[in-house]
Amino acid sequence: MNKPNIKFLEALVKEAFDCYARGDNEDGTAILNTFFDRMHPDLIKDAMNDKKLIYALIIAKNSKDKVESFSATAMLNYLKDRGVEI
Repeated sequence: MNKPNIKFLEALVKEAFDCYARGDNEDGTAILNTFFDRMHPDLIKDAMNDKKLIYALIIAKNSKDKVESFSATAMLNYLKDRGVEI
C-alpha cells in the first residue's frame, strides 16, 4: 500500500472544517469521508470484522474531549453510511 500524502490529507481536513465553520455541512462531510477513504482504506473491512473497533468509537463519541468526540462521531457516521452495522 502506498503511503498517504500527509499534506493532501491535512488540506482535506482543513477544508472540511472550513466547510463546517461556514455551515456547509454536506460538503464538509463529503470531504471528511474522502479523508477517511484515503487515510484508512481498510476501515470499513476492519469495522465489519472487529466489533471492538465500533465499541471503541462509541466510547470515544461520548468523551468530554470535543475533538475526540467529533472524530469518533464522524467515523461512526462514515461507517454507517457505508453499510457497517453500528
